[in-house]
Amino acid sequence: KTISVKLVVEGTSYELRVIPGSSVYDVMKQARAIQAMEFTGKEFPGVGYFVEGINGKQEDLRGRHFWIYYINGQKAKAGISSVFVNNQDIIEWKYEDEI
Repeated sequence: KTISVKLVVEGTSYELRVIPGSSVYDVMKQARAIQAMEFTGKEFPGVGYFVEGINGKQEDLRGRHFWIYYINGQKAKAGISSVFVNNQDIIEWKYEDEI
């Protein structure tokens, strides 16, 4: 049994099916496996995996631009390995200024 999740990266949507209990990280790995997108990042103890680059576009520490993700329009508050998806969730990535 699988659930349906939509992944949106800078306006491009991908419809994915994942097993119940999957994290946002699992969704991202599946998108990479089907070559829909590429991403890089790192695991931070206690807070989870954070994305540093998507499709070759890296975060810019000096310019204070980062990849920020939203679940169903709400800004996520933890790394992608710590947030789990539900059926029909929309995960949207935006490249934003962050203070």
